[in-house]
Amino acid sequence: MHRKKFLFIAFPALLLAAAVSISGASEIDTSKYMPLEEVKAGMEGYALSVYKGTEIEKFPIRVISVMEDYRPGQDAFLIMGTGKKFKHTGPVAGCSGSPVVIDGRIAGALAFGWSFPKDPLYGVTPIEEMLAIDRRKKQLQIIESPSSIANLTESELNYKAICRKINTKASNLLAGQQSLVCSSFKPSTVSGLEGLSAENMLYNAAGGGSSSNALPNFEPGSVICVPLVDGDIKMSVVGTLTAVEGDKIFAFGHPFTGEGKVELPFSAGIVHTVVASQQRSMKLASSTMPVGTLTADEETGIYGEIGKKPPQIKMTSKIFSYDTPKTKVYECLLADHRLFSPMLAQSIITSTASKNSQPPEFHSVYYKAVLDVEGIDDIVIDNISSGAGMRTAAYEVGGILGLLQSNEFHRPKIHSIDFTSRIEDKNIQAKITSAEVSDLEIRPGDEVNIDLILEKEFENEKRAQISLEIPEDAAPGEKEILISGTSQYKAFVNKMEPDRTLYDDFDSMVKAIRKDMSFGKRIGLYAYMKTQRSGISYGKFNLANLPDSRAAVIANPKRNYKVQPVYDWVKNKIDVPYIIDNSIKVKIEILNKSEK
Repeated sequence: MHRKKFLFIAFPALLLAAAVSISGASEIDTSKYMPLEEVKAGMEGYALSVYKGTEIEKFPIRVISVMEDYRPGQDAFLIMGTGKKFKHTGPVAGCSGSPVVIDGRIAGALAFGWSFPKDPLYGVTPIEEMLAIDRRKKQLQIIESPSSIANLTESELNYKAICRKINTKASNLLAGQQSLVCSSFKPSTVSGLEGLSAENMLYNAAGGGSSSNALPNFEPGSVICVPLVDGDIKMSVVGTLTAVEGDKIFAFGHPFTGEGKVELPFSAGIVHTVVASQQRSMKLASSTMPVGTLTADEETGIYGEIGKKPPQIKMTSKIFSYDTPKTKVYECLLADHRLFSPMLAQSIITSTASKNSQPPEFHSVYYKAVLDVEGIDDIVIDNISSGAGMRTAAYEVGGILGLLQSNEFHRPKIHSIDFTSRIEDKNIQAKITSAEVSDLEIRPGDEVNIDLILEKEFENEKRAQISLEIPEDAAPGEKEILISGTSQYKAFVNKMEPDRTLYDDFDSMVKAIRKDMSFGKRIGLYAYMKTQRSGISYGKFNLANLPDSRAAVIANPKRNYKVQPVYDWVKNKIDVPYIIDNSIKVKIEILNKSEK
C-alpha cells in the first residue's frame, strides 16, 4: 500500500524545542485572531495568497473538520477551497502560510496538502500555535556543530566524501520544501550533486530571476521567501506570510528546517505564475532583496524580525573559458548555514562554469579559491583538474567549507569565497607506460636514473627521466621505487605519516587542511622509496626509535587511535605538463657499501 505524501511538509523531527500544545487562547488578541476553540465545521471564510505579481487575492474556503491532537501536542483543521482558482490548481506549493480568515479574523495558516488530490483540500495550522513561537524563541539555541562531518581518525581528508555527507544532510533538511525555486542554475548542476534529492528539485528547477529590489508592504497573504542564494544566482524557498506583529513576522505554518533557533535571511517575493499540475501545483516566483532574519524555525512555522541583518557569505565566481571572449563574473550572497553554505558553494561553481555550454570531452580546469575566514589566514586552494568538469574544484571548496562550518570545535565566520577558474579545451592527463632503471644494483649514496615513457591520448608517446638518490645509510637488500603523479604520491605520504591529517581541535584541523593543500597542483612526476622504519604513530604523536617491546604495549586495540609504523622515505620531483593518473614500480638491489 502506497501512502500519499504531504505536499508542503515532510514534518522533519525537531532537533530542538519540541512543539507543545498551545491552548492559551487568552494569550492572543482575539479581535485579530480566532482561536481553534471557536473554529467549527461548516464555517466559511477565505484564504489570502498571491497567484500573480504581488497582488493578494481572496480564495473562498469552507471548514471541513477540526482535528485535535492531529500530531502529538499539535492540532489542525481541514478546509476545502470552494472558488474556481483553488479548484483548478488544487493545493499549491508556495501557499504554505496563507492565512485563513473567518469572520474577519485569522484562524490559521495553510500548511499541508496531498499529491494527486481530486479536491483542493488543505490542512491548517491554528494561529495560536504559530504565535506561540515568539514566546518560546528565547529558549532555543543555535545548532553550532552537532556532529563532525569528517572522522577525526581518518588518515586523509576526502573532500568528495565530505561533500556527499553534507549534501545528504542538507537535502534532508530541504526534503519537505516543495516550493524550492532556483533561477540562473542549470537543473543538472543542482540535482546532479550527490545527496541532493532529484525528486525535490524535479518540479522546482526553473525559477525566474527578478532584479527588482522593490519591497511590497508586508501583510498577511504576501509572498515571503527564504533566499538561500541571492544576487546573480538565486535559490529560494517560497511561501506565504501569515501574520505581522510590528517588526515580527510569522509564516509557512510548518517548519523550514525545524532546527529551532536559526539565522537565515528572508525577503519579499514576486509570483510570475502558478504552474497547475495534477500531481502538485507550484508557484513560480522570485525573491527580492533580503529585509530581515529568521530567528526561529519550529514545527508550527517560522518566525523572523524585519530589519535585522542576516549573516551571509559573499561569493564571487570568475569564469574564463576558451570559447568566450572575456571573463564572466558572478556575484552572490549565500545564507550562512553549516550545511547549506557548502552545498550551495558547490552548486554555484558547477553552474556558473556551464552557464553557456558544458566543457568539451577533453578539457582541463585551472582553478583557485580564496576563503576569507575570521581569525585565521586565508585558506587558498590552487589546483588543476582534467576531464572532470568543475566537480573536483567544487568538492575541494565545498569539502573545506564543510569542515570549517560543521566541525565539533568552533564555527568561524566565513567572510567571503573568491573562486576563479580557466577552462581550456585540451586534455593534460597522461599515464606512465614504461619505466627502466639505469642500474639494477646500487650502492648507498649513488643515484639511480629511471627512463620513462608517458602516454597521452591521441598524441605520440613522450619520454622523461627522473633520478633518485639512495641515502648513505640505506640498508642493503631489495627495494621498490615508485613513480607516480601527485595524487598517488599524496596518498603515499599520508600512509607514511598517519598523523598528517589527524586533528583534535580547531587549530590542528586548519593545520591539517593547509598540509593537504601544500602538495600544490596535480601536475608533476614523483619518484620515491620507503627506506627504514623510524618509529610508530599514535594519533597525532610520532614516537621515534621506540623499541618493539614498548611499541607492542602501546598497540592496544582498545585505544581510540590505531598504532601504525612510521617510515622514512626519499623522493624527487620533476615538472611535467601533465596530470599523471597512475603509478608504476621498479625494483633495485641496494648493495653493501663495501660491495663493488
